[in-house]
Amino acid sequence: SSALAEAQYRIGGPVEISYFPTKTINPDDPRTVAGGYDENTQTLRIEWGDGGQAYQYYNVPAQVWLQFQRASSPGRFINSTLNFYSYGPA
Repeated sequence: SSALAEAQYRIGGPVEISYFPTKTINPDDPRTVAGGYDENTQTLRIEWGDGGQAYQYYNVPAQVWLQFQRASSPGRFINSTLNFYSYGPA
């Protein structure tokens, strides 16, 4: 929900981008271009390839962040794993 997103943002502030460019199986049109993770708030941030507003995923364990970085297709990983966490525009 947007209220959750706003509360998480106030608690932890913006998540620093530390992983870019992200891997892709579609270099001509990547779904993601960058990501970041805040271990204190367990918030994972994704920057989109289409330039759309970044999204943050909440209560994501550090292990899932590591899996995201290793995924050959971040877009597929988002669909299969991250979309089961609370998320919203950053």
